[in-house]
Amino acid sequence: EKMKNRKNPSKSQKLLVPINITLSPSDSTFVEENIKSFLDLGFDLHRIGKDQIVIDAIDEILVREDINDLFLVILEDVKQYNKSDKVDALYEKKLAKKINLFAKNKSFSTQEAINLLNLFINNKMSYFDPLGNKILIKVSKDQIDKQFFKK
Repeated sequence: EKMKNRKNPSKSQKLLVPINITLSPSDSTFVEENIKSFLDLGFDLHRIGKDQIVIDAIDEILVREDINDLFLVILEDVKQYNKSDKVDALYEKKLAKKINLFAKNKSFSTQEAINLLNLFINNKMSYFDPLGNKILIKVSKDQIDKQFFKK
């Protein structure tokens, strides 16, 4: 959601050690032909052979992720959903689910937790998880009184 809604390109984090990924020749060609899609998703990369690409930089919000695995997941999704603009919402929902799996076992510092909470509060869809389930509801004082102070 954050990557989709940004008006200016976010900061890119140059990798100290670029990540080499071996792909099938057809996947490598697909990445090269759709480089803009990957740049938009935060991957600064280029092809170095018929079956290899190098990721030189990533979007700053991806810094603590397993970039190799995340890239392969995103590659499969871009291959599947790159055929039509009509599937943007479905693609974003599916991608959010997969990124959620990567972030599930992560521990955060106090500052990172505060930043995540602020992002959550400012998110337009903060009442729903990546699966579309409600995670918050608004309850009035009267509703609370009725629920807990039944007469």
